[in-house]
Amino acid sequence: MVCKYWRAVALNTPELWTAISPGWMDRRDVFDRAALMFLERARHLPVNIIVDKPGKAGGLNDFFRKMGPQLTSRLRSIYCRPLCDTFDWAFDFSAPCLESLSLQEDNVVRVVDLPLFQGHTPKLRYLSLTAMNWAPRNHAPSLTHLHLRMCAQSVDGRSDLITLLRSAPALTDLVFSVSLLVGSTPDVPYVHLSTLRRLTFDAMQRDVVCELMKGVSVSKDASIRFQGSQSLTDEMITSSGPQLYLANRSWTRMSIKFDPTETLCSVVVADTSAAFSGDFAVAIEHRDYHRYNERARLWIRPPQLPFQGVRECWIIENNDHDSMYTFAATGLRGMLEGLSDLETLVVCAWNCEVVLDALSAPNEPRNGADVDARPICPKLKTLSILATSVRDLDRALGIHGLRDRDELRRDFERVVVSYLPGFHGPRPHASQLDEFFHGTVEYVDLVECPAMELPEACTTEAHVYWPKWTPHTVGLGRITRVKSLGMRGPLDI
Repeated sequence: MVCKYWRAVALNTPELWTAISPGWMDRRDVFDRAALMFLERARHLPVNIIVDKPGKAGGLNDFFRKMGPQLTSRLRSIYCRPLCDTFDWAFDFSAPCLESLSLQEDNVVRVVDLPLFQGHTPKLRYLSLTAMNWAPRNHAPSLTHLHLRMCAQSVDGRSDLITLLRSAPALTDLVFSVSLLVGSTPDVPYVHLSTLRRLTFDAMQRDVVCELMKGVSVSKDASIRFQGSQSLTDEMITSSGPQLYLANRSWTRMSIKFDPTETLCSVVVADTSAAFSGDFAVAIEHRDYHRYNERARLWIRPPQLPFQGVRECWIIENNDHDSMYTFAATGLRGMLEGLSDLETLVVCAWNCEVVLDALSAPNEPRNGADVDARPICPKLKTLSILATSVRDLDRALGIHGLRDRDELRRDFERVVVSYLPGFHGPRPHASQLDEFFHGTVEYVDLVECPAMELPEACTTEAHVYWPKWTPHTVGLGRITRVKSLGMRGPLDI
């Protein structure tokens, strides 16, 4: 009785019969009959084709011909990895309902001049290509997501990829993952993606990214995320392609965090509608430890970033007493000198002294001129200090820190000590900072982890290659220990 009951439930639930596989090639007749049965039991619902084994990937042209319009007119998605037949031959039919297409080859060198599905895919929204050196020449008016993984593509003006991008006026998400892109350098971009909102470079090399961004320009509302890629450099972001993207935006917020595990600086910049995230290479130099009454460490010079309009800056480091690395005041000064509109600075208690050291010196002389006596960041009004308890303030700003460093005193309109949530220990609302800053210091007990404000596109997960961005302050204050150090080098693609 139980089996009959569940059989009846299954037969009367058409959603259970919408996934169809062509089956093994040596038993194709059996699977053809099964596919017809699935089509009947799915009633009029859209169906999905799944080819996930090499033994199922041959003879698809015959399979689709046998199924006819009762299948092809109802196809909602095709997942085909890998494929034995040529795609243009296997998919020689109209697909009016197709929304999602995932294809994989083994980087076979081929030229496909005809569009897939007879050029009729009006509802195609998602296209994923893996290990392919060509792209479908389809007009894609509804395409919103394009993902290329392990592909070798040309970005010349007449290439398959550029042709596809030109034909996708609704594209919002573009992902390049472990791919090789080659092409000649154009005077102006080949295509402008005016609707793009999210651009991901996953495990990509710097020169490949530069080549692409010379040929493709993106909208002002597009955010760019580098993940697992070769570390960025000052030279890379000032090259013609990336520089065009970065310079055309009014960045107002920036967060920088040093990662001692890989000796990289994670940088996030944002405005009201877009953001940029990537890992930058850093320079390392010996530290003048006598000046700070500490043992010898290594200075980290942050990248010199072209974000002059930034009004809010977060300088974040992990709370590791034994770390061999910390930000250099001279390096921070070089970065902060370019932030002439900076109004708010957020630092950690354990790196506050170095940051104040960077702020204390006047502007460096330029072109033989006298030293400019004006302080850097002349519009700076607010200093926010993140701490776990009063012990952080005592260690970084107390007896062994700022009390006897008059040259580091700087007037702020507002100084705020924000105690991070989730920690024990005394949190008084008074400290030696009150005297040091010649005014009232505000003390706040936070109930949630602070974070730099990001646009909506970066605070929601869109797909596996665009997760919700993790703020630099997540886990801040917890003691970390670096077990291994190493520079992230070029990737072998």
